[in-house]
Amino acid sequence: MKTLWKVILGIVALIGAIFVATSATDKKKFSKDVGDNKKKVNEVKKKSKVVETKKAATKTNIKKTKAKIKKTKASVKSTKPARAKVKVFEDKYRKVL
Repeated sequence: MKTLWKVILGIVALIGAIFVATSATDKKKFSKDVGDNKKKVNEVKKKSKVVETKKAATKTNIKKTKAKIKKTKASVKSTKPARAKVKVFEDKYRKVL
Protein backbone atom coordinates (compact mmCIF):
# COMPACT_ATOMS: atom_id res chain seq x y z
CA MET A 1 0.00 0.00 0.00
CA LYS A 2 2.88 2.36 0.78
CA THR A 3 4.38 1.82 -2.63
CA LEU A 4 1.04 2.53 -4.29
CA TRP A 5 0.80 5.87 -2.48
CA LYS A 6 4.39 6.66 -3.43
CA VAL A 7 3.66 5.91 -7.08
CA ILE A 8 0.51 8.07 -7.02
CA LEU A 9 2.40 10.86 -5.27
CA GLY A 10 5.21 10.59 -7.86
CA ILE A 11 2.71 10.81 -10.75
CA VAL A 12 1.02 13.84 -9.19
CA ALA A 13 4.43 15.47 -8.61
CA LEU A 14 5.40 14.77 -12.24
CA ILE A 15 2.15 16.33 -13.51
CA GLY A 16 2.70 19.33 -11.22
CA ALA A 17 6.26 19.75 -12.50
CA ILE A 18 4.98 19.69 -16.08
CA PHE A 19 2.42 22.41 -15.26
CA VAL A 20 5.07 24.55 -13.57
CA ALA A 21 7.46 24.18 -16.51
CA THR A 22 4.82 25.09 -19.08
CA SER A 23 3.65 28.08 -17.07
CA ALA A 24 7.23 29.33 -16.75
CA THR A 25 7.76 29.11 -20.52
CA ASP A 26 4.41 30.78 -21.12
CA LYS A 27 5.41 33.59 -18.76
CA LYS A 28 8.72 34.07 -20.59
CA LYS A 29 6.94 34.15 -23.93
CA PHE A 30 4.36 36.59 -22.57
CA SER A 31 7.02 38.93 -21.20
CA LYS A 32 8.87 38.76 -24.53
CA ASP A 33 5.67 39.61 -26.39
CA VAL A 34 5.03 42.52 -24.02
CA GLY A 35 8.54 43.83 -24.67
CA ASP A 36 8.04 43.56 -28.44
CA ASN A 37 4.73 45.38 -28.16
CA LYS A 38 6.36 48.20 -26.18
CA LYS A 39 8.99 48.57 -28.89
CA LYS A 40 6.29 48.74 -31.56
CA VAL A 41 4.34 51.32 -29.54
CA ASN A 42 7.46 53.47 -29.23
CA GLU A 43 8.05 53.26 -32.99
CA VAL A 44 4.47 54.30 -33.67
CA LYS A 45 4.80 57.22 -31.23
CA LYS A 46 7.95 58.42 -33.00
CA LYS A 47 6.25 58.21 -36.39
CA SER A 48 3.18 60.01 -35.08
CA LYS A 49 5.35 62.85 -33.75
CA VAL A 50 6.87 63.26 -37.21
CA VAL A 51 3.41 63.28 -38.76
CA GLU A 52 2.19 65.87 -36.24
CA THR A 53 5.09 68.20 -37.04
CA LYS A 54 4.39 67.83 -40.78
CA LYS A 55 0.71 68.48 -40.11
CA ALA A 56 1.52 71.69 -38.25
CA ALA A 57 3.80 72.83 -41.08
CA THR A 58 1.09 72.08 -43.63
CA LYS A 59 -1.47 74.07 -41.63
CA THR A 60 0.82 77.10 -41.54
CA ASN A 61 1.37 76.80 -45.30
CA ILE A 62 -2.39 76.63 -45.85
CA LYS A 63 -2.90 79.77 -43.76
CA LYS A 64 -0.23 81.62 -45.75
CA THR A 65 -1.76 80.48 -49.03
CA LYS A 66 -5.25 81.54 -47.95
CA ALA A 67 -3.90 84.97 -47.03
CA LYS A 68 -2.23 85.28 -50.45
CA ILE A 69 -5.44 84.24 -52.20
CA LYS A 70 -7.47 86.73 -50.19
CA LYS A 71 -5.00 89.52 -51.02
CA THR A 72 -5.05 88.62 -54.71
CA LYS A 73 -8.84 88.49 -54.85
CA ALA A 74 -9.03 91.89 -53.18
CA SER A 75 -6.76 93.44 -55.81
CA VAL A 76 -8.58 91.95 -58.83
CA LYS A 77 -11.30 94.04 -60.40
CA SER A 78 -14.80 92.76 -60.89
CA THR A 79 -15.66 91.60 -64.42
CA LYS A 80 -19.42 92.10 -64.13
CA PRO A 81 -19.54 95.45 -65.98
CA ALA A 82 -17.36 94.10 -68.79
CA ARG A 83 -19.51 91.01 -69.15
CA ALA A 84 -22.62 93.17 -69.27
CA LYS A 85 -21.12 95.31 -72.07
CA VAL A 86 -20.14 92.21 -74.04
CA LYS A 87 -23.65 90.82 -73.68
CA VAL A 88 -25.21 94.07 -74.86
CA PHE A 89 -22.82 94.15 -77.82
CA GLU A 90 -23.58 90.53 -78.73
CA ASP A 91 -27.31 91.12 -78.47
CA LYS A 92 -27.07 94.22 -80.62
CA TYR A 93 -24.65 93.22 -83.38
CA ARG A 94 -24.53 89.43 -83.55
CA LYS A 95 -27.42 87.58 -84.95
CA VAL A 96 -28.15 84.01 -84.02
CA LEU A 97 -28.73 81.78 -87.00
